Amino acid sequence: MKELHLTEDDITPYFIPSEGSIGEIVIFVEELPEKTEEIHNKLAERLAECAKTYCESPRLVKCIIRPFDQRFGYVCIVTKP
Repeated sequence: MKELHLTEDDITPYFIPSEGSIGEIVIFVEELPEKTEEIHNKLAERLAECAKTYCESPRLVKCIIRPFDQRFGYVCIVTKP
């Protein structure tokens, strides 16, 4: 996202397998420069949509921008009941 002025070198993904949460993807974003609510929400939505491609038929995808505030940088997509 051009609004964040980030390069690939600024991003470090960690993939941590978790037993008992098969089909769930949870993304945490930390140390993000202070930006507007609109930018945080757009980033959360884009990351969640992108993450769905890494798990075959995920039933839940969450993206949380830390520090957590549900009004600011949070999206949860439930794809299967």
